[in-house]
Amino acid sequence: MNTTQATVRIKARYRFGVFAFDAETLELVKNGRPIALRPQPLELLALLLAQPGELISREHLERALWAGDTFVDFEQGVNHAIRDLRAALGDTAESPRFIQTLPRRGYRFIAPVERIGADTPAVAGAQSAEAVAPSAAMRPALAWLRASPRWLQSPRR
Repeated sequence: MNTTQATVRIKARYRFGVFAFDAETLELVKNGRPIALRPQPLELLALLLAQPGELISREHLERALWAGDTFVDFEQGVNHAIRDLRAALGDTAESPRFIQTLPRRGYRFIAPVERIGADTPAVAGAQSAEAVAPSAAMRPALAWLRASPRWLQSPRR
């Protein structure tokens, strides 16, 4: 692994819409189910989520995703990574919900993002998101419960 790519992998977890993303392990899940993507789109997502609402220039993406000694067609590479990422998120360039394109300048993550983890300051009197997050073993059961009819979810009176 080159040192440029290592700087992308910060220790942070994010939640946006029905998705959760772990920037350290580069794991993207939708409703508790993992989404398979190549590493570059996931590294691109880590960069965008680290600075939500901010323009991430194409030059910054080139430096962060490809080492200085790597020879690739950057334009094709970043376009392909964005296209794969949008497909995984169910997003489009024409009507973006997550990734906005600023032509010839770069990209911006436009959806509300919640950073979760130990370094996130807790709201007074509330538990941290880390403390209330379901364990990995409970996620399939919770997904089943969410998909179940309402009468299964509420206690009888």
